[in-house]
Amino acid sequence: MNSQTKRRVKNKRVRRKKNRGNRGIRNPQKIPNVISDVHFCYMKYTSQVIGLTGASNHASQLYYINSVYHPEGTGTDTSNAIGFTELITLYETWQVYGVRIRMMVANEEAFEVVVTMAPSLSALALSTAPLVLQLGEMPYGRTTTLSRNSGMNRASLRMDVNVGRLVGNRNFYHGTQSWYGGQAVRPANLVYVYFAVASLTGDNLTNGVTFSFCIDYKVKWSGRIFSDILGLPGEENDPDKIDSSSVVRTRQLQ
Repeated sequence: MNSQTKRRVKNKRVRRKKNRGNRGIRNPQKIPNVISDVHFCYMKYTSQVIGLTGASNHASQLYYINSVYHPEGTGTDTSNAIGFTELITLYETWQVYGVRIRMMVANEEAFEVVVTMAPSLSALALSTAPLVLQLGEMPYGRTTTLSRNSGMNRASLRMDVNVGRLVGNRNFYHGTQSWYGGQAVRPANLVYVYFAVASLTGDNLTNGVTFSFCIDYKVKWSGRIFSDILGLPGEENDPDKIDSSSVVRTRQLQ
């Protein structure tokens, strides 16, 4: 090996060693993504409504499966999905991609009842017991019959719904602003989920049913808000202006 080749090999080793030491800085993939411009997460909502009765032989309960802000539609539960209050200070808009619904229901009556559950793209008027029974025949619908309270009077129901697929056009769903929500605002276009109870004997639901109901949401947050960093030092003549050198740079999502 001549002197020129030795020099070339030595220089190559030096460059390799130098690059190895600076790899975490030179490679943008290694830069930590502190708060990304788009954030996906799972959020859980547990209904605070635990009972359903009626002055007739049927009753129903309504929730919104594309809203992590006040999902309960009847108006008695004003809670949000866990994490909503914190994330809405970082992002302007959110959209629900899919949900998993789980319900455990128990019959408190001395007669048999039927329980149905299904999502819907429009508000339903479940005004009669036959309409309650037909709810279970809708897409994604679930139906179960519960014995009186002295027997096998409880059951569990589960439903997985891809909201864009339910709407029918996923590009339309993800690309139209009316399916997005904001701070203290549900989406303009709502997707409903009903569960309902009907008496098989025609008796009124005096005691009705008790239940636990929860929804696991898959949510996309977007529209990063920068008001949380307005306290960083700005120019002397404009204290509200952010000095670009004070802002942490984060890489874009690919």
